[in-house]
Amino acid sequence: MQHTLEIRHSSRSRAINRCALERLARRVVACVLDGERIQAAEVGILFVDTPAIQALNRQHRGADRPTDVIAFGLSNRRERRKPGVLLGDVVIAVPVAHRQARELAHPIEAEIALLLVHGVLHLLDYDHAAPHDARRMKAKERRYLKACGFPPL
Repeated sequence: MQHTLEIRHSSRSRAINRCALERLARRVVACVLDGERIQAAEVGILFVDTPAIQALNRQHRGADRPTDVIAFGLSNRRERRKPGVLLGDVVIAVPVAHRQARELAHPIEAEIALLLVHGVLHLLDYDHAAPHDARRMKAKERRYLKACGFPPL
């Protein structure tokens, strides 16, 4: 299925090449959307620095600290089944992802892939607030990482 991604960069991080990052984003987002049977969706992906994600986290979630990924959903369940739906935006802090990858001793590409999967699942109303929901979301993350060629993290 054909999906439209708008990918923007405001991060100055050199942890991963921009072209490689865009190829990775296209592959991972398509994998999740196709797996969830979403037709021809539009998703915005924004790669930012730590201060930008901290400001978004403070403004939209009331937490004055950096985080790794934030998703802003723009559609409801019924709208998601229509071709061309605007699902929303996923914002990823590249420096935070780089630090997490280093701490967990796995490649930055795998960490970014995990954050993309996680963010897109949030756009599709998956959540991890309750234990049951967290298990379900984690299982989906593992499934899509494997489908994209990454080992489970």
